[in-house]
Amino acid sequence: FDALASERVQTSLWNEEHPIPHTRLGQGADAIVVCPATARLLADYRSGRSGDLLTATLLATRAPV
Repeated sequence: FDALASERVQTSLWNEEHPIPHTRLGQGADAIVVCPATARLLADYRSGRSGDLLTATLLATRAPV
């Protein structure tokens, strides 16, 4: 994924290099594709729970998901 994205892959919600990576990732996205999307991920996204980097990024973006 590093090669496809042309930048380092983010895996943690807490990062010293970027203190709030989910907002940077969410605001910089043109679109977000989640595949596969589990039932838990969909439930967390729908209810607004953000316990990890992916759901926090989904909630921070205005891009189509």
